[in-house]
Amino acid sequence: MTPTQHSEASVESILALPNVQSHLQQSLQWRISNNGEAFGDRTATLLAGPPFLESPIEAIFEIWWDAFVSEFPYLGCGLDLCRQPEITVGRRSYRCDFEVLPADTDVHYHATELFGLTWHNVVIELDGHDYHERTKEQVTYRNRRDRDFLKAGVRVFHFSGSELHANPIATIKEVTDFAWSQWCGIRNSFFAKLSAATR
Repeated sequence: MTPTQHSEASVESILALPNVQSHLQQSLQWRISNNGEAFGDRTATLLAGPPFLESPIEAIFEIWWDAFVSEFPYLGCGLDLCRQPEITVGRRSYRCDFEVLPADTDVHYHATELFGLTWHNVVIELDGHDYHERTKEQVTYRNRRDRDFLKAGVRVFHFSGSELHANPIATIKEVTDFAWSQWCGIRNSFFAKLSAATR
């Protein structure tokens, strides 16, 4: 995705779109049906920035991410969703839609520094036609980025707008299942190695 100027005002116009409003209401109903209570107005969170949300599909993904992780507190406490990260591979830097990172930065840091337990980046790319690849150059850029990520061990989840609209929970769950499994493996190995080292 090409960097552009965005602001709270531009995000407000995205959130006002009928399909985004529809997903806000659907996610609210999903939350109520699962535990009988709403989780409040997410508009303030969605408006927050920088970085700002840049497209309706990004807003819809984040709406459902918030709804899903609010149902499972261990996910909300264990994983962070970061907007528009810059990920460097070799000499190239790539800007992505979202990245999932461990929320416990202390354990993450010490697991890496003390025992070499490496978190492999988890990236989400949302392929909405209107806001993403439209030219051969953009497609070439995306393909080169994906090859670089593959060589570097970065896991990229591509989702189309139709996938997200059709089954947003399955989309979010696919990402959280993978990221949570990776984080549990690192965390468990870290505490086992730490315990063995301090005996």
